Amino acid sequence: VYAREGKNLKFLVAKYDDGYGLLGGRVDKNEGIRDALIRELSEEVGIQKEQITTLILTKEINSFASNRSNGMEKHHFFICKIDDKTNPVKKDVAFEWLPIQRMPSITKWEGTQKIINNIVSGIKKNENL
Repeated sequence: VYAREGKNLKFLVAKYDDGYGLLGGRVDKNEGIRDALIRELSEEVGIQKEQITTLILTKEINSFASNRSNGMEKHHFFICKIDDKTNPVKKDVAFEWLPIQRMPSITKWEGTQKIINNIVSGIKKNENL
């Protein structure tokens, strides 16, 4: 999730004791991935469908998941732009708006850094930066 303030782009992340994380959630049975994203944003962050101005699927990857019978789990990564910097509402997780330039450094995991770099590139392309 990101918002634009003039020429500045801010990215919404979850803040934990040991660092930052991307917003995430699960797709419920018989639910489409876009519907899941909109539901999760509402439930977890307090962002409503009407606030979303851009929604782009940027990446779909399969990764190993020991809790799955086939050992694989599918992940979908979206770019979601909102009109204003909504203050998230979930009580058990802190959120922070970070300058987009800091995004690649929020994790030490190379795979996640590559995904974040792809997302940042997509946002810059979408914003003509």
